[in-house]
Amino acid sequence: MPVAPRSELALDRSSLPRLRPDGLVEERNARLAAQEAARQAAAEAARAEAEAARRAARQAEEQRLAAEREAAREARRQAAEQAARDEAEARAAAEARQAEQRRQAAEAQAREEERRAAAEAQAQAQEQARQERQRREAEARAAEERRAAEAKAEQERRAAETRARAEAQRRAEQERQAEAERQAEEERRAEQERQAEARAAREQAQREAEERRAAAAAEAAEQARADRKALEDAVREAGQTGAGGAETASTGDTAGGDRQRIDGGSGASADQDPLAAALAGALSQGTEGGGQDATSADPLQLAPTPIRPTPLPDPAREPGADAGGPGNPPMGEPLSLSEKDGLKFAIQDCWNVGALSVEASRMTISVGFSMTPDGRPEPASLRMADYRGGSETAARQAFDVARRAILMCGRAGFALPSGKYGRWRDVVVDFRPDGVGFE
Repeated sequence: MPVAPRSELALDRSSLPRLRPDGLVEERNARLAAQEAARQAAAEAARAEAEAARRAARQAEEQRLAAEREAAREARRQAAEQAARDEAEARAAAEARQAEQRRQAAEAQAREEERRAAAEAQAQAQEQARQERQRREAEARAAEERRAAEAKAEQERRAAETRARAEAQRRAEQERQAEAERQAEEERRAEQERQAEARAAREQAQREAEERRAAAAAEAAEQARADRKALEDAVREAGQTGAGGAETASTGDTAGGDRQRIDGGSGASADQDPLAAALAGALSQGTEGGGQDATSADPLQLAPTPIRPTPLPDPAREPGADAGGPGNPPMGEPLSLSEKDGLKFAIQDCWNVGALSVEASRMTISVGFSMTPDGRPEPASLRMADYRGGSETAARQAFDVARRAILMCGRAGFALPSGKYGRWRDVVVDFRPDGVGFE
C-alpha cells in the first residue's frame, strides 16, 4: 500500500497527553446514577398516572354501561308503547286501506265501464275516421289519377308540339338546305355560265385576232404583190433606158459573179428578193452608162416590214374578272340568308349549352376567327371579340365552349361558296342565350 508523503511541517514528536483530573470517574458515576434515579422516578409517576387513568376509565365505562342499560330499558318500553300504537294505527290503516280499496274498486269499475264506453265510442269514431280517410284517399287517388292523366295528356301534347316544332324545324332546315343547295346550284350554274361566256369571249377574241392576223397577212401579201409589180415596172423602164444593162438586170449578176448589195438599203442581201437585186443592178448600170451621178438616184428602201401579230385578249385583264389568290380573294356577291343560316345552324349543332355555368349561359359572347378556302376554321385565329351580360371568368368559360363548337363542327369545313371567299374568310359569330347568331 503506498504511503502518503510526509509534510515538511509535521512534527517528529508530539507532546505528552495531560493527566486525568482527580474524581472524574466518581463524578461521572454519580451523574449516571442521578440520571437513572430520575428515570425511574419518572417511570413510576407515569405508571401511577396510567393506573389512575385506567381506574377513571373503568368507572366511566361502568357509568356509561349503566346509562346504556337504562336507556335500553327505556327504549324497549317506548318501543313496546310505539309497537302498540303502530299496531293500532296499522289496524286503522288496514281498515282504511280496505275501505279505500273498496272505493277504488268501485271507481275502477266505473272507470272501466267509462273506458269501455269510450273505447266503443272511439272505435266507432275510428271506424268513421277510417271510412272517411278511405273516402278521402279514394278521392285523392282519383284526383291524382286525374292529375296524372292530365299531366300525361299535357306531356303528350307538349311532346306532340315539340315533335311538331322539331318536324317543322327539320322541314324548315330541309327547305333552307334545299334553298341553299338550289342557290348554290344556281350560283354554280351562273359561275359555269360566266366561265362559259368568258371562254366564248376568249375564243371569239382569238378568232377575231386570227382574222385580224389573216387580214393583215393578206394585206401584206397584196402590198408585196403591188411592190413586186412596181419593181417589175421599174426594171422594165431601167432596161429600156440603160446601155446594155438589161441582161445584167434580168439575171441580177455582175461580171465577177458576186452577189450584189442594194445601194442605199439597210444592208439586206439581194437574195431576199430577185426583183430588188435586178432593179439595183439596172440602176447601177444605168448610172454608169448615162454618166449620171450615183448620188442623184433615189434608191428604194426594200427592207421587208415585219408583220406584228395582234395580241390576244388577257382574261385576267377583262373587265369584271376577279384575280383571286391569297392576297386578293374573290369577293363575289354578299352572302345570302340561306348561306348565313347554314353557317349559323352548323355551329349551333355543336354549341353545348349544358356545359356552361349559370352565369355563362345568360350572357352573350362574340367570337371572331378566320377560315381557309375550304371552309375550315384556323385554330390560331380564334379570339373573343366581345362579351356582354357577365363577368370575365364566365366569358372565358363560354369562349372555351364556343371554341370547341367551332372547331368540332368545322373539322370537315363549313358549306360556304368558294366564289365568295373574300366575304366569309374573316367572320364574327355571336353566341347568345337564345342560340347562335351570324350577321
